[in-house]
Amino acid sequence: MKRMISIIALLLALLMIVPVAVADEAYTIQEVIPGDPDWGLSRTKFKSTYDADFQDIEIKGFKSLTLPSIVIEGLPMAGYYVFGLSQGTYNGLSKVIYLVDVSTKLTTDEINYCFDVLTDSMLALADPDSSTKTKNVWYGDQVTIEISTGTYKDLNGSKNKTVALTFTMPEAAKAQATAKPTAKPTEKPTKKPSTKAKTMEVAASATCSDYNSVGNNWSYVFYINGKKVGETSKIELTAGDEITVKAVVTDNDKSPDIGTDYSKYTVTDKDVKNGFTINFNVKVRENKGRYTGKTATWKISFKFTPTK
Repeated sequence: MKRMISIIALLLALLMIVPVAVADEAYTIQEVIPGDPDWGLSRTKFKSTYDADFQDIEIKGFKSLTLPSIVIEGLPMAGYYVFGLSQGTYNGLSKVIYLVDVSTKLTTDEINYCFDVLTDSMLALADPDSSTKTKNVWYGDQVTIEISTGTYKDLNGSKNKTVALTFTMPEAAKAQATAKPTAKPTEKPTKKPSTKAKTMEVAASATCSDYNSVGNNWSYVFYINGKKVGETSKIELTAGDEITVKAVVTDNDKSPDIGTDYSKYTVTDKDVKNGFTINFNVKVRENKGRYTGKTATWKISFKFTPTK
């Protein structure tokens, strides 16, 4: 798990796919995970590096920045960037927090929905090291990721509960892990492949027979092992490989509704020779308006066909 999160963070840092903070754009969790270069930036350098509409604020005595609007996994959120540790030994960026918008009070169902959307997106990358009904934590070498429900009055001034997506710098993450040790999952033994690796053509599709008044303007994104892929792509597979396929379906109205789900699958000798299909459903729930609570069910299919 640590290796997976480290690789993702390192790739983002090296390739600079998107900045950590960009207003009025929509991103996945993978695209906003901070890397080493971000942790090394001072507040002034951070503002000059990422050209966004930052506002200067103070959070618990530390000079910080806020970004009013960023969409992550289809959820409207506000970003908060804290510079410094309690020991006062570090002046650079130490924590990044994204909070689901609380301009209107969220119902319990809405809070649970937001929590599930963010959690499901991270589960497609790795299982959490610590998990409860209101908090999931992933410990990595370069970043600790936490998804939690609570009241964050110090940040947004509201007493309403909301959902937070928090990234913590390596030093702080290690201190947290030492103070509250968490049992790490036992790594699964690597299966020795009995066949050679083979290139597979992948056809990904999403279909829905009844939108159920949830929306009419739809879009969807597909992932294999955390990497975004098109409706047609190629992948090299060997018997024994474990793959994770994921789909994110969005109703693109003024208040986007988003559904996400994933499926894990272990490839067999027969699959490599003959091909295979992974099917699962993604449910999209209407979150505002007179049709609130209605759900549209999308059928997702990943068809893997061996090349000749």
